[in-house]
Amino acid sequence: MAFHGGGWFAYIRHDEAQDRPTITRDLLWRVWDFARPYQGQVVLLLVTILLITGLSLLSPLLMRALIDTALPDKNYTLLNLVALGMVLIPLVNGVIGVWQRNLNSQIGEGVILTCAARFTNTCSACRCAFSPRRAPAS
Repeated sequence: MAFHGGGWFAYIRHDEAQDRPTITRDLLWRVWDFARPYQGQVVLLLVTILLITGLSLLSPLLMRALIDTALPDKNYTLLNLVALGMVLIPLVNGVIGVWQRNLNSQIGEGVILTCAARFTNTCSACRCAFSPRRAPAS
């Protein structure tokens, strides 16, 4: 009994290379045009990404200081500083991550609102059947 390639068998034969969109420079400029009002927030979002990455790179350095210096030399001041750093880095990363998610949602929702507003303005200007300014047909 044949199922005409439906169900889970469609995923087995799915060709990802065929369905990939072509990304052109013009497409990127059109997308950036929607995000232009949020340019400052996009820069802040990139800064938060760099901050989280930089802070995450400090943890291995703290571990190295702990293993190579603080423990063998019995340097309790350094040990306390390393322990404080190992506690503070995830906390600061979490706070920056919350800020990053907030910026990301503001940018995404703003771009969606901009797209919807442009679409509504375009549809209002034309005399289409779905235009909100057009009187209903009687």
